[in-house]
This record gives sequence, structure tokens and C-alpha cells, in this order.
Amino acid sequence: MIDYKLSWIGWLFIVSWLSVATSPASAQPISPAPDGTNTLVTPNGNRYDISGGAFSGDKANLFHSFTQFNLREGQIANFLTNPNIQNILGRINGGNPSLIRGSLTCRGGFTEIFDTHRQMIKTRPIPT
Repeated sequence: MIDYKLSWIGWLFIVSWLSVATSPASAQPISPAPDGTNTLVTPNGNRYDISGGAFSGDKANLFHSFTQFNLREGQIANFLTNPNIQNILGRINGGNPSLIRGSLTCRGGFTEIFDTHRQMIKTRPIPT
């Protein structure tokens, strides 16, 4: 009887572990990195407003840094900028891959967004 219970408990453990290990990971929210870029992320329903950041010397580029950056379907990362900003450069330094299934937008001007993999993402301006 004891061997049967241990075997049943063992199988329960294995099945539970496999269901967790093979389930798709859920995307984590966007988190700013505490590295001096002063990136702020403000959740607002399914939208994350991203402000702050560090400007380049000529104020044409805006730098943001994140420990994680993921968007599920229906979620929006809304970068708040101004018309003088030409490029937003984002760095993700948390060590986990990013999964973007949502939308990236900019409010305040037309800006090109570059991610840490040196890919350019063009966004459409949202009227202010």
C-alpha cells in the first residue's frame, strides 16, 4: 500500500511539473530599469504610457531603459514624446527575451523607435 501511494504521489508530481514546464509563459508588464535614464511607465488599463527618459545632447534622441518589455495582444506601449524628438532608443537589460504582440505608439510627434536588437520600428503619431 505504501509503494502504491508513493507511486501515485510521484506521478502527480511529474504531471504537475510537466504542465507547468510546458505551458506558455505569460508576458510580464513593462518595467523601467533603475539606471539613471529616468524612464517612467504608467499603466492605464491596457495601455502603458512611457515618459521620462534621457535626452541626447542635441535633444533629437530619447533613450529609455527597461528590465523587461512585453506586450500581450490588445496592450499598447504609448511613448510620450515631443515634435523635436526624431528617434527613441530603447534598451532591455533584464536578461529575458521580449515578446511584443501588442502595439507601439507615440504621442507628441512622429518618431522612429529602435529596440536593443538594432531593429527600427516606425510608429504613427497620435493627434494631441
